[in-house]
Amino acid sequence: MAGLEGGALFYIDVDAIQVGPRLRELDMDGLSQLQESMLQRGLLQPLLIRFEPSSDGPRPVLIAGRRRLAGARQLGWRHILCRAIEGQEIEYQLAEIDDNLMSVGLSAAEQALCLGRRSELYERLYGPAKARGAHAANAAMGKAHATANLAPAFATATAAATGVAERSVQRGVARYAALGPELLKRVSGTSLDLGGAL
Repeated sequence: MAGLEGGALFYIDVDAIQVGPRLRELDMDGLSQLQESMLQRGLLQPLLIRFEPSSDGPRPVLIAGRRRLAGARQLGWRHILCRAIEGQEIEYQLAEIDDNLMSVGLSAAEQALCLGRRSELYERLYGPAKARGAHAANAAMGKAHATANLAPAFATATAAATGVAERSVQRGVARYAALGPELLKRVSGTSLDLGGAL
């Protein structure tokens, strides 16, 4: 996301940071390991925030780093390093998703949820032309089935931005399309939250 690069660094009161609706639930598993790392090495990656106008002045709103913020709050930290950026709401959502995709330990359902939502936002941002090109390319190669509802450009861009393999991106988007976000949220963390079961 070229528009979200850079941004000023601030130490912000952890209690002042607002957390709005999130794509996925806060996973408390592994939080103690994160906290141990934070105690030993400090915060390795700042939170990503935006400032929202309010009657009391600019209010910091979390974009990415919910687990790091929760860890800092539980450790009793008073301030935490944040990178403040400006952009559009769709860019903030993509940044949250990319941060989740780069984290370790996403389940198959969580990954599909993130990738499916990212594909929807990507198409809103860049249009469906690339997806139509994917269908045309499949037809030219004799692949009449339309399993490529996502454009190769999307898979390539997502892989580059997050480190998730292109094939995994395609698989995740296909699971999202087949199951939908509500079902993926319901199976998340259950015995069905495995690639084969999905």
